[in-house]
Amino acid sequence: MLLQKILKEADRRFREEHQPDVLQKAGHYLEMITEGRYDRLFIKDDGSGLMVRGNYSERLLNAEFPLSRGTLEQIYLALRLALVEHVDSGREVVPLFLDEVLVNWDNMRLHKGLEILQEIAGQRQIFLFTCHEWLVKNIQEMMNVKVIKLS
Repeated sequence: MLLQKILKEADRRFREEHQPDVLQKAGHYLEMITEGRYDRLFIKDDGSGLMVRGNYSERLLNAEFPLSRGTLEQIYLALRLALVEHVDSGREVVPLFLDEVLVNWDNMRLHKGLEILQEIAGQRQIFLFTCHEWLVKNIQEMMNVKVIKLS
């Protein structure tokens, strides 16, 4: 039992130190969005999904229910941002298109997410689609944006 525990801990440390660049970047974005509540993402050992490390649990959590819908959407946005950054690294910077990615977020995380998007907007064009007027107002309060209403 002791040997099994030692091997599990060694495996966990190895995965943390050598995880793919995209997961490291996504973990960084997730940590910023959640103010450290969640800070790392991992691929399950069998490759069947994602796990997330939360600061309130000693074990990794499955990135699925019972995590809230908002938290799951924050994980997915963190992954998208990391993937875009990784894919066009050293190449032409392409625009980022996001559709309804912020609607299920609480106010604190919404503010953090908009700060991240504002920083990214300094390097790439962002198209953010929403049908929620309250979200448009929040975005306009934080960022210098051009709003276009589609009919």
